[in-house]
Amino acid sequence: MRSHHREGLSLESSAVLSLGIVDYDPLALYALRDLVLRSSERIRLLWSVRSRRAALRRLAAVEPVPDVILIDSELSDDSGREAPLTREASQAGAAVVAMSASGVEGEEAVRSDADGSHGSRAVVPKETLLLGGGTIWRVLRRVAASEIDDDEAAVPPMARPLSDKERYVIELYALGLTTQSVAHRISVAESTVKTYARRAYKKLGVGSRAEAVAVLARQSAL
Repeated sequence: MRSHHREGLSLESSAVLSLGIVDYDPLALYALRDLVLRSSERIRLLWSVRSRRAALRRLAAVEPVPDVILIDSELSDDSGREAPLTREASQAGAAVVAMSASGVEGEEAVRSDADGSHGSRAVVPKETLLLGGGTIWRVLRRVAASEIDDDEAAVPPMARPLSDKERYVIELYALGLTTQSVAHRISVAESTVKTYARRAYKKLGVGSRAEAVAVLARQSAL
């Protein structure tokens, strides 16, 4: 059973998907950015960069986090150096899609150079994405839906209580603190704060911090 809710992402046909693009080729980057901006009102481009390092900086500094991040498959290598981006994106709640120039669609393994663990990410032909904004939206929507964890998504909101850290993060947001301030208060990285928040959103069945605060307030939990 799949949920129609993914960390605040609605998968209804009218959903607007937010997007980040990583492509070292300036011409391809321009073409993809132009197609998104001109061809589809259902995709909101948050940023476009030419390197993994720049994408990691965007993930750390920019809110909201994209629903999907497109990355050129040429930016990965045998050493697994691309894995930190995949790991950070996953922790932040973003799906990662590799663009392949070979025309092959499917999944590929991604090795974490930190702990040796493995994962997978979707792979789509770049030429398919370059067909236009409508095509991009359909591909991204399908990939975003496939990224849902079935076991967790099947659990109804609040069936699993918030952890102490998750609740505390929402409490601090309710006091008006920024993500940076919350991270400083509890002595963790900003990406960790975002992870706690997104876990809380999922358990509460909401898509934003304001909604999370409102739900907890109604339940007299704050």
